[in-house]
Amino acid sequence: MERIRQKFEDYGKHADSVIDHLQNTLSYPGCVNLEMVNEVRAYDDPTDLLLLSLDGRWSEKAIFEAKRKLLLQTLAASIDRRQREIGIEGQFKRFVNWLHERVWSPNLLLGQSNGSFLISTHDPQTWACTATRLVTEEEGVKHELDPFQKKTHLPQRRFMVEKGLEIPLYVTIRDKSMEAKILKMLRKGVEDPAIAVDDDTGLLVVVNDVNDARKFIGHLIHTGYKSNYPVIIEDVSYTLDGEKYNGKHASSPKLRMMKFFIRLANEMRVECIIHTLSSFAEHLYRRGVSHGEYEFNRLFGSEINVPKVLFSERYFPNFDADQAKRKGLEQIREDIEGTDSHLTYFLSSLRCETPS
Repeated sequence: MERIRQKFEDYGKHADSVIDHLQNTLSYPGCVNLEMVNEVRAYDDPTDLLLLSLDGRWSEKAIFEAKRKLLLQTLAASIDRRQREIGIEGQFKRFVNWLHERVWSPNLLLGQSNGSFLISTHDPQTWACTATRLVTEEEGVKHELDPFQKKTHLPQRRFMVEKGLEIPLYVTIRDKSMEAKILKMLRKGVEDPAIAVDDDTGLLVVVNDVNDARKFIGHLIHTGYKSNYPVIIEDVSYTLDGEKYNGKHASSPKLRMMKFFIRLANEMRVECIIHTLSSFAEHLYRRGVSHGEYEFNRLFGSEINVPKVLFSERYFPNFDADQAKRKGLEQIREDIEGTDSHLTYFLSSLRCETPS
């Protein structure tokens, strides 16, 4: 019984976190309060929530929120069951161990990286990347940015190819939180996490150029063969050369990256996204392409409009989801570009328009 009660509490906390995340993400100046009813937050046992939803003494909004929490808990339980059945955590741990034992340069200590900064220059109108260069960590910390420049810290590891040549790259684990998985199931409108969440874990890799990307993939395959851990590359999508990206819903057709799944030793599939320096800068900062905008847009642009479902107009009549979307995107761009960039571009435009 204690284990069951603990599971209910875990699923309840995940459900609350989804609503808290959306409350913070969707709120804008003058917005109504999207906070949960206190009693709904306090109840994690599905029986308590079900009884509340059937009790006519509660307000319609409280009843709706109790049903909403039950739905989110059910999705959390489905995800948790799948993860335990296929042992995702154990499989991914074995994959990470294989990387540090076989893939990274033997000349490095385990976990060792060399700090560097990516200095990227961007077009004033689109924030497309026009130039990149890498500097040392010491130089990057002291570097003063020009208008429309960004600096991004990239602690780089290395892998070794033929003739002892070592190639630097930045790699980070992309592990979806339970809240992100719940939102993805909601967006797709399906109850089976095996269908909705096929990218539980993954890698984000940043290399200097396309040639290094090809070498890294070849290194993975060759290392898998040598270590009796066969590596299969599946479902490749390639737009690093500027081809139109045919993603779903909120994805920009201008997104440049290489995406594929690594299946290691016939176990789980690990999603791998590879960027060059310039495509990574655009992934972070380009207008209409940046990951922040993508994450926000897909709340509204999937099979299901999540804000309008979880904050139904019937129970939140004064919440304007369209206004939330506009304000949210404006804030994301303001966080990226800042007021100085807007002012600099405005003044430069004036100078260009001044008659000689």
